[in-house]
Amino acid sequence: EAHGYLDQARACQGEISQGVDVEALKKHVPDEMVETFAACGPMEEVAEKIEPFWQIADSICPTPPVWGIAQEKVQHYSEALAGFVHSQRS
Repeated sequence: EAHGYLDQARACQGEISQGVDVEALKKHVPDEMVETFAACGPMEEVAEKIEPFWQIADSICPTPPVWGIAQEKVQHYSEALAGFVHSQRS
């Protein structure tokens, strides 16, 4: 609600309570909502977005999307993210 997405969140909650598959929730989640709560884009852009957090955090654990993506791709993205974060903090 504080971010202006109360209607979308309630729509998702309603569908989940009815047993709707997570994939079906996409219709309730606009790109702007995702970008409010997640750093999205190419790794270099994400690095710029999360850079301010290094002022207050001693570690950050970015995670790739997991829904609707083959496990092999999730693993590949996870490894790439880990390598990228390590290279940024070394």
